[in-house]
Amino acid sequence: MPGVPSGRGCEACRKQKKKCDQAKPKCARCARLEIDCIGSGQRRFKFVDESQSQLVVCKSKSPTRSPRPHVPAYERISWSPSNESTMIMGAFCSALRITDVRYDLGVYGTFIKDIPRRIGTSDALDASVRALTSTYSAVHTRSKTVDALEHYVDALEVLRNTLNDPDEAGSANTLCAMYLMMVCQGWIGEKDDCTSHGEAFAYLLSTVKPEEFQAKFEDELLMTLCVPVIVESIARPNIRLHPWLERLTQARDDACPMESLKLRNMAKISQFIYHPEAHLVEMQFIYQSMGADLAKIRAFLAKIVEAGDIDRTVHSRYQTVYGIQLSFAMILNVLLRSFSVDNFLGMLEECTVLVNETIALAEDARQYRPLGSSGAPTTLVCAWAATTDLAQRQRAEELMDEYQADFEIANWKQIALWIEKKLSDGCFSHCITELSVLGVELEIPSEDTIRTPSECCVM
Repeated sequence: MPGVPSGRGCEACRKQKKKCDQAKPKCARCARLEIDCIGSGQRRFKFVDESQSQLVVCKSKSPTRSPRPHVPAYERISWSPSNESTMIMGAFCSALRITDVRYDLGVYGTFIKDIPRRIGTSDALDASVRALTSTYSAVHTRSKTVDALEHYVDALEVLRNTLNDPDEAGSANTLCAMYLMMVCQGWIGEKDDCTSHGEAFAYLLSTVKPEEFQAKFEDELLMTLCVPVIVESIARPNIRLHPWLERLTQARDDACPMESLKLRNMAKISQFIYHPEAHLVEMQFIYQSMGADLAKIRAFLAKIVEAGDIDRTVHSRYQTVYGIQLSFAMILNVLLRSFSVDNFLGMLEECTVLVNETIALAEDARQYRPLGSSGAPTTLVCAWAATTDLAQRQRAEELMDEYQADFEIANWKQIALWIEKKLSDGCFSHCITELSVLGVELEIPSEDTIRTPSECCVM
């Protein structure tokens, strides 16, 4: 709104709309009327709306185009269209923008960042994303809201209906929705909630055709889903992993240079525990190759720390990988040393080193709690079950208590007792003679101290 010059008459003449001679100190009219003469000869400005003047003055050169009507400023504000899908996407993208490794959703898989592109294409996926964003606050506040529980229950109902559709049950969107619901359960579940999703995942994954899951999102999703199935197969040996798992992971495993990180080898943990004597040669081969694998990851972690400016996300991810390798190595150590009559003490010393490394790793990973160090408790559980040293067990229990405060659903001490019993059942008959000769006492629970996971709540 620029100013333009106006007349220089005094205020009295301007008010009466009379001509002013602009004389000083008084104009002729003010002198005759004997009144005050204010502003005589002063330059003034008046202000006009530039947008209105442009609309009036600037006309189109084209004779066929009609001039645009004047639109008030408050009506010219543009509003973006919005619906339920865009609201869900916006809330989820806000959660993805959090780069603090302690609350980074990327810990649950690299495919997570591509989920927003699929919102609006699947009712089950939309409902599960909505439930995830609602329960995400529980990670920060460690408390559950009514809205979060309602969205979680609604998402379960939508997912059940989707699984009844043969065309959608095995789709990537449905599998992703199930995985997100499993994550939600881990955040807001109670201690007595030991629901198993592994059998449901195993059934759906067994129907997947690899040639139909070639996209990056789908491939990363499949590899991520295999991990919880492998873990739950230890507690539920009736979960069949072969031959579908090898078919899905063959390309990924062939490209992996480390035997300890190949999913087809991890999938054999259940067989190793329940039937160690039938897989003795294979266990020895994997265990021997793990020495070099552990050294590589250990050296890489040390290099990251020595660099000074630590990339916290990269550091936490490699800590998780190192923890997986340590867990695998400690389980194999317990099983193999029952057959190693000549090298029993040597294997026991190696186990002591592995447990010490696990404790040091868990202590350092505390800076990334809760999400960035979510793999540390599992490694501590394996360490507690693998060692008989009281000092090591006490320190492992102290760390498990700290991590227990993050999520209530897993009772780490009970899981440690349960794994110890399973390892003992698998090799006790072979190591009892060696243990008695060496004077080593191994406490074995008389019965399972945790319940076997119940059927998937979705199924």
